[in-house]
Amino acid sequence: MNNLFRSPEETALMGLGVALEAAATFYAHARELSHGDLRAFLNERADALAGASAAWNGNLKDRGILPGTPDEDAETLRRITLFAGMTLGADEEAALFDMCARMEQRLLAALGEAAITAMDEPFAQAAEEAGHGCVAAIAGIWRLRKK
Repeated sequence: MNNLFRSPEETALMGLGVALEAAATFYAHARELSHGDLRAFLNERADALAGASAAWNGNLKDRGILPGTPDEDAETLRRITLFAGMTLGADEEAALFDMCARMEQRLLAALGEAAITAMDEPFAQAAEEAGHGCVAAIAGIWRLRKK
C-alpha cells in the first residue's frame, strides 16, 4: 500500500520496522567479516536487532498493519559497500566501526520519527528498548575503537 493511504503514525511505525530489519541484516553480514571482541559485539547486536525487528513487526501485524521490508537494492548496495570497505580498506576495523555508527544513526533517526507519533504501549516499550540498544551499541563502538 502506498504511503499516501497511511496515517503519519503508521508510516513512522513501518519505517522503524524497516530500519530494524535492515540493521539486523547489516550486522548479520558484518559479523561474518570480523573476529575477536568485535565479532562478539556484532553477534550480540545482530541477535538483539533480529529479536527487536521480529517483535516490532509482530506488533504491527497485531494492529493490522502489514510490515514493510527493506529495499533489496539498497541492502545489496550496503552489503557490497561493507565487503568492499573491509577488503580494500587499509584499516578494516575502522571502516566497519564507521558503518556500524552510520547504521545506529539511521536507527536513531527512525526512532525519532516514530517518537513524534503518539505510540500505543507495545510500540512505546519496544521503541524504548530499541533506543537503549542504540545508545549501548554506540558506546560499545567507542569502547572497541579505543582498543
